[in-house]
Amino acid sequence: MWTVIDIVTSEKKAQSAQEKLMMEGFLVKIHPLRQNKCYQILVPEEEAKEAYHVLVETGLS
Repeated sequence: MWTVIDIVTSEKKAQSAQEKLMMEGFLVKIHPLRQNKCYQILVPEEEAKEAYHVLVETGLS
């Protein structure tokens, strides 16, 4: 199951987060939220905590 670990306010931020997480070996999906032009960052549930910490440590969250 996929888990949302962050919501960002631009496609550029979503792509940056996705690239960083993929470089660290995580599976990542980006899901656009049409109503407010935000993007969800999703990873497998088992990797959610670790992936979120990577985003925080790199300043992407």
